[in-house]
Amino acid sequence: MALSDRIRDLFLRTKKTPSLKTSVIQHDRLDDGVLDDMIDRALHFRREMYDRPHIDPDEIEGSDELTPEQREELSGDYVAWEDLFGDLFRALHTLDGPELESSDDIRPSRELNRRIMQQIIGSERFSEIRPQTRHDDIASAFTSLNLAPKLRDAIGSELAEMVARTKQMEDNEQDIESAEEQLEAMRDQVREQGGQATDEQKQAIKQAAEAKSDARKELAEAAADQQAAPMSADLMDAIEEAVEEANEDADIIGNLPGTEPGTGKQLSPDEMIELAEKWKANPQMKDIAQMVGRMQRDLRYKRTNRIIGGNEEIVDVKLGSDLRWLLPHEKVKLRHPLLRKDFQRRFYEDSLVQYETQGYAEAGRGPIIMCIDGSGSMDGMPNVWARSVALSLISIARREKRDSAAVEFSSSGQQKRWDFLAKEPIDPANVIDFASHMFNGGTDITGGVQKAKELIDTVPAFTTADIVIATDGQDRFHDDDKALRDELVERGIRLHGVAIGMESNSYLEQMCESVVAAWDLAGSNEATNHLAEAIS
Repeated sequence: MALSDRIRDLFLRTKKTPSLKTSVIQHDRLDDGVLDDMIDRALHFRREMYDRPHIDPDEIEGSDELTPEQREELSGDYVAWEDLFGDLFRALHTLDGPELESSDDIRPSRELNRRIMQQIIGSERFSEIRPQTRHDDIASAFTSLNLAPKLRDAIGSELAEMVARTKQMEDNEQDIESAEEQLEAMRDQVREQGGQATDEQKQAIKQAAEAKSDARKELAEAAADQQAAPMSADLMDAIEEAVEEANEDADIIGNLPGTEPGTGKQLSPDEMIELAEKWKANPQMKDIAQMVGRMQRDLRYKRTNRIIGGNEEIVDVKLGSDLRWLLPHEKVKLRHPLLRKDFQRRFYEDSLVQYETQGYAEAGRGPIIMCIDGSGSMDGMPNVWARSVALSLISIARREKRDSAAVEFSSSGQQKRWDFLAKEPIDPANVIDFASHMFNGGTDITGGVQKAKELIDTVPAFTTADIVIATDGQDRFHDDDKALRDELVERGIRLHGVAIGMESNSYLEQMCESVVAAWDLAGSNEATNHLAEAIS
């Protein structure tokens, strides 16, 4: 059946206009309830929703050739924008994978929305966003806000005729509904009169029926034109670009340090959105937020499955002198007089072939102090990586109900400390200050360790802390450094060093009980694996 015939039949099925949907995305009542709540509570979201794309005839290609009538017809706002923006949110938020409503079940004036959403949810990038936004109202709102500007611009520049046709179709739908209401009211009057209509009523009924018929015919023709109109390649490219950018930002809202459930202050939707915008606006902080999300998952897994040595599982072979784990061919040598002497020699040299075993243990519960180098040489990826490690460990400490702190050190006298006590909610502003702060001076590692000791001396919760020092620089190790180290070790403080971008670091090797090099700064690496297992 032709589209025009289907629409005529659609409005002829009953005396009243059929109930058609303005949303083109299948969803449940929960999605609508969350959307309504977001509109009520989030000013940023509400502003974006009601900021309709505007068609300016002067910006349309070939505008010089437009007649005054054509310019007036094309000029105006996209009347279906509120529904489209709502569908963006629903598609991101709905529990199941988003699916389109059938064209038969939506208002003809929302067909353009359906075609736009078909492009969006069909994007591979969109499917990558969904795990971050599914049933997460803030993440869905933030991603909708990120998608909207480019989508609005694309509609305004690429869909002038289709936008104008949508306005015409909505007017037709309203005319049909208005005519139907008039007809129903007049039918009621006639029924009250015993079924006898006056000549005046008959004329009014005739005019309303004709108006309804004319509007239905115009709507059918416009709907057929709308469906036949091609979507430009530029529009589809703009949609894909918008979705790709939104995908890059999706990790930000899902991994904002200090905003995980039960860890931070209770923030309103607007405050959460503003917080995410601050992380997004600073390129280095954006990189940190994205890296923290990936790094946390790896660190949590490593800490849940810490390898501590033991005999729960055979994993390899090695040289040693543990008689319990010798390979069978070594034991056989004890029976031969000559080979027995070789066995004895290699026993004392710890060079017998034996099984290598390992065991597992739950992570400890001691406080963590991260000492981060804030010197100029750390600018860029070294700083992003180091602060991502710090924020990941702070987040894990919070989950493990442990106290944590961060110290930044640079030149002499340049130290700053941020405390994150387990009994207090994390202040996101404090997290932002740590992530964005950088002295950009020299490298006085001792000053950073002294700042950590100051915390240990003054706050009882940190008396058994692990200290992690991350630096890409060197410092001289003097007698006072040795005295500082010995005092900390005597008090049960464990120090761990991370040498960023270098194979060895003489200061860290003398100050710390363990030192690991960090070369790959794209995320988790051997250094983070070591810290996950080494920190008590």
